[in-house]
Amino acid sequence: MAILITDFNGEDNVMVFTESVTAKEVEKALRHKGQKFSDVVEVKDEEVGFYCYEPLWDFGTFSRNVKRCCAEADELEKLNNIKN
Repeated sequence: MAILITDFNGEDNVMVFTESVTAKEVEKALRHKGQKFSDVVEVKDEEVGFYCYEPLWDFGTFSRNVKRCCAEADELEKLNNIKN
C-alpha cells in the first residue's frame, strides 16, 4: 500500500510504502507528534507514479513508530475522557 503525506512539515510531499499501517494510523501518529501536514491519503497502485516524490520504504521502523504513537494517543484520549 502507498500512503501520501502532503505538505509534510510545510514543504515536502512524502510517499510511504507499507503493508503494516493505514493512512488513518499515520495521520493519528503525525497529529499526536504535532507534525504539520495537509493530508494523508492512500494511493492506488496504478496512481503511485503521479504522486511519488520522496519515497519512504517501510522496513519495520516506521510502522512500529506509527503503532507506538497511535497507542500513546489512545492512552491520552482515555485519560482525557476519564477526567471529563
